[in-house]
Amino acid sequence: MPAPMETALLVDVAGQPFGIPSNPLAAATADGREAAIRAGRAFVFSTGLFQVAAGNYLNARVENLAGSGRRVVIYKRRFDNNVIGGSAPLSYGGISAPAPIVAPAITSSGSNLITSGSASSALVLTAAMGAARINNAAGNATPTAQGFLPTNGEPLKLVEWRILLPGQAFANYIGGAGGGLAAAATCGFTFYAWEEPLP
Repeated sequence: MPAPMETALLVDVAGQPFGIPSNPLAAATADGREAAIRAGRAFVFSTGLFQVAAGNYLNARVENLAGSGRRVVIYKRRFDNNVIGGSAPLSYGGISAPAPIVAPAITSSGSNLITSGSASSALVLTAAMGAARINNAAGNATPTAQGFLPTNGEPLKLVEWRILLPGQAFANYIGGAGGGLAAAATCGFTFYAWEEPLP
């Protein structure tokens, strides 16, 4: 009788068999992003770099416009700052259903990641420096996903989905440790999103 054959299972550095993603969300994000870019449905939004004075916040709000007929998937966010060392730590947070930013310094409908795509997105970004962090209309929003930002030129990259249906909005802010910035800093947000038909 012939000896039984042995088979080897090849695995990646995470110990996952090849062909099976170790991070299903990352795989879904990569697939969705590629399809959206090719179809002209992927956009990037940026506040640019803001000079934020001490005692203030940088507030950024994104809204999927009512009646857009599209669902927007924000799949990555990048937070930048120029703080050196840990003497003036920066924090961040998110706000669900935020009130509009009054007199925004920045208003953007995004840049398409393919030149032949639509010039503007269903999503609109507004941003401004303010003495108070962005809040909801009632003024009692509990921030979500709070944390501290890395310093010394290292950006924070949040690779997590936030899905906005028509008429829905979400916001992020950068502040100090428990209030506005302890010292002036240069800060900015970048949001990466794709659009898809409503389910």
